[in-house]
Amino acid sequence: MPDYQAINIRVTALTAETRRGLSDIQLEQFPYALAKTLTEIAKGATEAVRKRTREAFKLHGEFIPRGVSFTSAKKSDIRATGEGTTAVFTKPLISGFMPIHEEGGVRTPNSGGEGSDRGRALSQPGQTLLTKAYRTGTGRVRKRWKVSTLLQGYIGKRRGVSLTGGLTRTTRGGRKGQPFVIRSKGSDVPIVVRRAGVKRYPLELLYIFSKRARYKPSWRFEQTVADVVDRRFQSRLERNLKLAVAKAH
Repeated sequence: MPDYQAINIRVTALTAETRRGLSDIQLEQFPYALAKTLTEIAKGATEAVRKRTREAFKLHGEFIPRGVSFTSAKKSDIRATGEGTTAVFTKPLISGFMPIHEEGGVRTPNSGGEGSDRGRALSQPGQTLLTKAYRTGTGRVRKRWKVSTLLQGYIGKRRGVSLTGGLTRTTRGGRKGQPFVIRSKGSDVPIVVRRAGVKRYPLELLYIFSKRARYKPSWRFEQTVADVVDRRFQSRLERNLKLAVAKAH
């Protein structure tokens, strides 16, 4: 799995068959029409992927959709190489976590983890932290609600906390709103919770820890781009060539 997602759209500009079907003025304007078409198609495919992203994921802003972009095709490149090329791709800001949603796979802890088990446990936000109130405009969890901040005092007291194995003390927790760690009865998975009120229950789920997380292929990035190319390329090229010829007269 690459650390970015990209679809290259490459078209041979002038095959022998194409040349036979074009007039001299059409041959002259073809590189311009092809470059314009490829750029328009890439732009349309980018918008389609952004729309698909909004539909497929629970987003809290436009940070991830804006992380999908495209390159423009150049007439000079087409004249020089005989090919027109453009691409729809993910920018670095989202390339570290979005491509796995395309083909699916397993994510394991890395040095980007948080808390005392940095690099040894994945922290997945619970339902409580999925609302906008807990997130920045980019969709990231606000600093005060990150697991490292929430558990700073709790873990700092050396209460036998291990997020990946061994002893994790199940406690009754502290006062209302004070985060603490317990283990799920069914799966024995460590979770961070806090009391919603002054009573022992209910508890709000803040984070679930695991050694790995599985992702199903759900983005359809490649298929979305391919669909736009299949639907629009031929008609858009014919239109742009006709306009280019008309303008050249």
